[in-house]
Amino acid sequence: MGNLLKKGGIFLKTLRRSNEATKKKWVYVVSGISSVLILFLWVAYLNLTLPVLPPPPGDASPVSTPSLPSSNSFFSVLGRGFKNIGEEMKAGFKTIGSTFSSTFKTFTQKIGTNHTYSVTSTPPSSSAPIFIDMTTSSPTSTNP
Repeated sequence: MGNLLKKGGIFLKTLRRSNEATKKKWVYVVSGISSVLILFLWVAYLNLTLPVLPPPPGDASPVSTPSLPSSNSFFSVLGRGFKNIGEEMKAGFKTIGSTFSSTFKTFTQKIGTNHTYSVTSTPPSSSAPIFIDMTTSSPTSTNP
């Protein structure tokens, strides 16, 4: 084992000193070997973890795959998905619109309300209280 590590170290030193084309060649070789090794380990893992199905009873004829009915084709499912998303967006916009409408209506009512303020005071030498009259009237009940 020690001799193998020593030979590997010598190989790496030689590879470091080699030209760029040789280095690229070894990168491709090592990457390919690593990819194949990872793919092999993945397939082995799947074979160990997936259940094995028992053979079908009776006739061992090849199984034919049924075609999908037209109601479950890719484009019909995609269309139904877009339709559902559109309906949800439409409902959301209606909710937002009604909320905005009621908020705007309340806002305009508050702005449209006329406020009159009258301040009456006595000179500071007297001890009479200061009187402030604050009345609010709606725009429909104002008299010109």
